[in-house]
Amino acid sequence: MAGAVNALAASAFFLNNSAHASRAALLLRTWFVDADTRMRPSARFAQVIPGVGHGQGLIDFSDGADPGGGGNYDTSISLAHLLDSVRLLEWAAPAAWAAPDRAALDAWVREWHGWILTDSAAQASAAAKNNIGDWYDSLAASAAYFVGNQSTVQAVCDAAPARRIAEQVTADGSLPAEDARTKSESYHAFAMVALLDLAWLCRTAAPTAPDLFEYETADGRSLRGVVEWMLPLASGRLPWTAGAQVRPFDPTVFSKVYRTAALGWPHSRRRFGAVAARQPGARASRQNLLRPFPTGVR
Repeated sequence: MAGAVNALAASAFFLNNSAHASRAALLLRTWFVDADTRMRPSARFAQVIPGVGHGQGLIDFSDGADPGGGGNYDTSISLAHLLDSVRLLEWAAPAAWAAPDRAALDAWVREWHGWILTDSAAQASAAAKNNIGDWYDSLAASAAYFVGNQSTVQAVCDAAPARRIAEQVTADGSLPAEDARTKSESYHAFAMVALLDLAWLCRTAAPTAPDLFEYETADGRSLRGVVEWMLPLASGRLPWTAGAQVRPFDPTVFSKVYRTAALGWPHSRRRFGAVAARQPGARASRQNLLRPFPTGVR
């Protein structure tokens, strides 16, 4: 659903396709608005294990590609980016997605936002010191931004340097909590998507918070370090040796990672942009539209 809405809204925005706008609006109403079909604004039972429960099901609302190798990162969209797609649809087709639709979706996101901040299962995700915690921050801040809760956006962004960089990143740029997984390369890249998305949102929506693109601890831990550490692997110069990878790795994720990195560090735009362009399917990647470089910059 999220991937379809993302594609249809982009078509409405870039190509003025009214049929695609109407279909995107129908999908959104079905999932979030209509009483007979709408999803409950909660992830309490996501990934549930009967009789045990599960405290980290919020991850199901991240980019939908399986970090183990299933799906396609270019077309997998998190709830955060789904909300961005709604903005595109509003601008492109106000007749298809009108004020009552926006009000109904706002109400859903407010309930969802409240669940994220208060539910014990969501807070278990917040406490995680790996990609699950990174995605919690991205999802919590994006929902808060969508409904205008600036205090939550600010709180998440203020805490991120200590919670996500100082605690998770080593001085050489690796992510030990991800390297220990059986699909370590996939999870390393998965965490990078969340951290870069969070950095971009914080730079945009919480300008008084530390800039996560530029933040560095006294002993050299930084988001830039993670991106540089992964660069030889994303460039194909070195094989993955940091941990196990029991399923095939999907390199299309690097189009998303390094295109965002190129925007986050403009002085490295050419170098990071070249890595993004080298990935499979990069010339036709949706990221070229959704993460555009400034006019005249390649």
